Amino acid sequence: MHKLPPLSELRAFEAAARHLSFKKAAAELGVTPTAISHQIKLLEQYCGRPLFRRRPRPMALTESGGRLFPVIRDGLEVFAATIAIIKRDRSAPSRLPPVTLASKKLQPSLASRRQQQSPDQEAIASRDYDQCFCKSLAHPTAATLEEGPP
Repeated sequence: MHKLPPLSELRAFEAAARHLSFKKAAAELGVTPTAISHQIKLLEQYCGRPLFRRRPRPMALTESGGRLFPVIRDGLEVFAATIAIIKRDRSAPSRLPPVTLASKKLQPSLASRRQQQSPDQEAIASRDYDQCFCKSLAHPTAATLEEGPP
């Protein structure tokens, strides 16, 4: 796995980029605008390029900041949603995205089937699996998988 900057820097960047204001980001996160500015400078050093244009006002994202913002925003939203599901469903079965369900349940059975099939049948099975997999990505719904050993 690639080395990541501290989560505090990513959270500060996400809030500042969303509000385009260090002051509003600071109020949201319960810190000072100076703390937000410091976290952003550390992240800019980590990235090796500026993420905000601070002058002239109003503040704006640089090209690099504009590329980074949606990725960080979406990632933090996924973290928050997943943690909320885990907290809410403590006694219920785990909710796993279709990709995880497919990798745990479907791929092993498909692999064993493919070993028994001719090359033409294997191509059809592979195409059908890929279509099903793509449909599950296009319509992300949580699939239920009982907890237990894999």
